[in-house]
Amino acid sequence: VGKFSFHPRLLVWDAYRCHISASTKQELKPYNITTAVIPGGCTKYIQAPDVVWNQPFKVSLHASYEEWMSGDTNKQYTSGGNLKAPSRRLLVDWVLAAWDKLDTELVIKSFKVCGQSVKPDGSEDHLILCFRDGQ
Repeated sequence: VGKFSFHPRLLVWDAYRCHISASTKQELKPYNITTAVIPGGCTKYIQAPDVVWNQPFKVSLHASYEEWMSGDTNKQYTSGGNLKAPSRRLLVDWVLAAWDKLDTELVIKSFKVCGQSVKPDGSEDHLILCFRDGQ
């Protein structure tokens, strides 16, 4: 979350029960985080990652996994000879690598096309794509 940055922030997420609980809201309060909840069934239209960049992110993660599976290093096996899951550290490395491969402008654009970071004066409303015909 960033210990030293307490500027107001908006966290947009789905309506999963733990996201809307009073305890979650209380936990976010000291960090000056306001939440916006995406109603059920609308995630695919207005949650920025789902709309724009989840697919290339997941492709990168999958490629890392496939490379690991086909390689000969960083693997451990159970006493029964079954392959163990990749280590948490390796998974974090894959996530960081996938994130670094994403185009920063694509991530910025994703919040605009979902209407979450457009200017409040309406001058960028034409960038919002959710719920348009054909979208």
